[in-house]
Amino acid sequence: MQNISITKPRLSLQVDLVFKALFGQDTKESKELLIDLLNTILTSNDDEKITSVIHKNPFNIQTHIDDKSTILDIKVKTQSGDLIDVEMQMIHNSYFHKRSLYYWAKLHSTQLERSEDFDKIKKSICINIVGTKAIEDIKDSHVQYSVLDLRSHIPLCNDLEIHYIQLPYINDTIKVETMDRLTEWMTIIKNIHLLEKASIINEIISKESVLNMAYDEYSKISEDELLREQLEARQKFIWDMNTAKAYARRDGLAEGLAEGLAEGLAEGLAEGLAEGKLKGKLEGKLEGKLEGKLESLQNVALKMLKNSIPIEMICTITEFTEKEILDLSKNQ
Repeated sequence: MQNISITKPRLSLQVDLVFKALFGQDTKESKELLIDLLNTILTSNDDEKITSVIHKNPFNIQTHIDDKSTILDIKVKTQSGDLIDVEMQMIHNSYFHKRSLYYWAKLHSTQLERSEDFDKIKKSICINIVGTKAIEDIKDSHVQYSVLDLRSHIPLCNDLEIHYIQLPYINDTIKVETMDRLTEWMTIIKNIHLLEKASIINEIISKESVLNMAYDEYSKISEDELLREQLEARQKFIWDMNTAKAYARRDGLAEGLAEGLAEGLAEGLAEGLAEGKLKGKLEGKLEGKLEGKLESLQNVALKMLKNSIPIEMICTITEFTEKEILDLSKNQ
């Protein structure tokens, strides 16, 4: 049995960059972990098990230094030709389900070259591991969708699978000896970075060599300074993009509304004076609202920090950089 020791803040596997660093590298160890995870989610008997995968977009820390893209999924082809896309999402939004279907459609459409026969099309599978309750009407840890007849429930074909693994519904408080493999994997993904969960993680990884290897590989990743720098740079990039969008929306809204109000009220007033006053007043209100939202977000970040939420998770949720959060805590 391996004794877990956490000497400094560790990276959460619920952060997509860290998740891909563990499961998305083109190495023997990373592939073995991914295959075990995929078989846990997808298969129920030995005849259907995945035995090998080919990465379509492998992760390499050295070559991803300048890659700050917001989508860090894992795309692989199995030995049978099936395509699988795995994505880790800490939070979801109102269009998340449409987004999942769209990315499945894009994945499926890549299979055929021009003039190829349709019978060559293989299965396309999208797996979404989500840190929130993504499917509000289904209180289950594993939700699976396919194309089937609504009355008979007979599938049209088996080419479409979309899976949601909802981490809040994973019962990680039960005894380890009663956990199935999915619960073991998801408990690791949820809790491996938490000091207070070290005991249960230690018990889980001692059950199986592949789970123990997952911890060893994760430990290497979590200590990698280059990955930490890349994570902070990517989070800053996302924050800057969102801030720019917010200001663009604010400026566009202020200008459009001010001009419209000025035109409507300009009758009987000096047009330039009315427009200037209205525009100034509206921009001031919008600026105040934006600053208020920023202050509220800062307060949320500080409360999460005080409650020992991992700083990487705070960065992902609030889109602040690690430095910005630490600066906030120093100024309190």
